[in-house]
Amino acid sequence: MPLLASLFFLKLKYVRNYSETLKNSAVHLRAMAEGPANHYFRDIAGLVKAIPNDIEGSCVQCGNCCMDRRCLFLEPLADGKFNCGIYGSVWRRFSNCGSFPINRNDI
Repeated sequence: MPLLASLFFLKLKYVRNYSETLKNSAVHLRAMAEGPANHYFRDIAGLVKAIPNDIEGSCVQCGNCCMDRRCLFLEPLADGKFNCGIYGSVWRRFSNCGSFPINRNDI
């Protein structure tokens, strides 16, 4: 997993910090099992029509919409803020990450 992440996202840190990446991968998979994928397909795929078109406000980099800060790719910044480590990656647009937060409940 760390090797694939490093190759896909062109970041050596996943291989350099191999054991930490494995540990964070397990946390990430447990968080995914709690339902973000189901939420994505149910709400984004159009099965639920009550999702507002716009969310007001702006990102404050809290990391809450990234599986409650358990995403493998979320990187801590100073002052308790977080940043998506793969935000600029071509591969990110194929994930459900670009759709979050979908609504106020995600935050």
